[in-house]
Amino acid sequence: MLFDAMLEFFTLNHKDTAEYMISAYKFGAFHKINEFLGFKNRLQNSMQCASATIERLLLDIAKETKSHEKTEQILHYMEIDPLNDKIAWADLRDNRDFDIWLHWQAPERELTQMHISESFAEETAWLRVRHLLVRMLAAVVQLGSNSEHENGNNHHDKSGDTSDTVSVLRDLMAMFSKHLESCSKTYAQPTEFPLLGPYRTRLSTYLRLNLGSLVLDALESALYVRQICQNGAAGEKVDDSREAMLKSALAERLSALVKSHQRTLLVAQSKSLDPTVLEEMVLISECVGQLVIVAGASHRFLKPLKTMLTKQKKKKKKSVELPVTFSTFTEHLSNLQGSIEKLQDAVKTMDGADIVQQMSALQINQSESVTEVWRKIQSSYEQSAQEMLNPFGLKGRLLAITEALIFRIDCYIETYLLCHCSSAV
Repeated sequence: MLFDAMLEFFTLNHKDTAEYMISAYKFGAFHKINEFLGFKNRLQNSMQCASATIERLLLDIAKETKSHEKTEQILHYMEIDPLNDKIAWADLRDNRDFDIWLHWQAPERELTQMHISESFAEETAWLRVRHLLVRMLAAVVQLGSNSEHENGNNHHDKSGDTSDTVSVLRDLMAMFSKHLESCSKTYAQPTEFPLLGPYRTRLSTYLRLNLGSLVLDALESALYVRQICQNGAAGEKVDDSREAMLKSALAERLSALVKSHQRTLLVAQSKSLDPTVLEEMVLISECVGQLVIVAGASHRFLKPLKTMLTKQKKKKKKSVELPVTFSTFTEHLSNLQGSIEKLQDAVKTMDGADIVQQMSALQINQSESVTEVWRKIQSSYEQSAQEMLNPFGLKGRLLAITEALIFRIDCYIETYLLCHCSSAV
């Protein structure tokens, strides 16, 4: 709702500004045209507008994708171009106004222009991280949707060569890795701003959790699966290190991450609220959704092997050796499902009722207004936890379906080999 309201504000003002310029020209107020044009450009290049757009895209990808086909449709409707960067980074404007707050802070605690500039730089760095994530996901999904045409030698049926998409994805991965390395030198620790000032981004938490490397390893594994499938059932030698990464390393890292950050919202020693718990769980939940999308693209790469083996049925009279990547990918899906279940348990430990019970006990006088405030706090945390749990069910069912499809392909191949061998005998 918040992102919708923000985007609606920018969209309506963009349209209204054009009408103001027409009215100024119509009534001879030509000196106003440049002012309206500058205002229009300022809205168009607003960092807040770009951030709301990217966050809304990531939210839709996380919540609305009930299947991989739905993911492909959403990314197609969003018109995300992995090749072209539509954000004019050099022209981004910070339209936040901090002068509206009246404060009587000590001089050393006042908000300065340096604080605002540092906040804008951090917001821009976080926006670049999110923007590269969207472009990488769009690239791997596009690559997976084109895999059937590539294996069928129908390169001309799709706009753009898949080899170009692979190079674009690798370039984006290199840019993402370089940007994370650059950010780790500046934003490894949370930035502290004055009370009546901007709030820090989630960049420092994202870097501390090392979620970026997890996404990069998943994308690298997907490209490895594509390489195996592209060279046929026995045409490519498997890489043991990459097979191990795909089989268990990714899920083990995710499970360890969930286990290390599974804690309650209240700090037992000080009986204070730990605001980082919810932030960490949201970021980990987003990362899980992104890994599921990459797994769906990997399944797209593996699917054409069934068609290829069917075509070889009448040509070969010997058994066809299936690459070990099939069983490895099946175990990867199973391990990923287990990580999602652990993450669900971790989210359920964030009990809003426990917060109300513990924190309200610190109050001497329990008035109706205080009780209502704590009730709203409880409702807010419970709603946040529920919004994280809902996509987990969808992702879990999607992984189960994908694993069943892979198992069905394995069964098909085993049945075919048994029938073929018996008929040969």
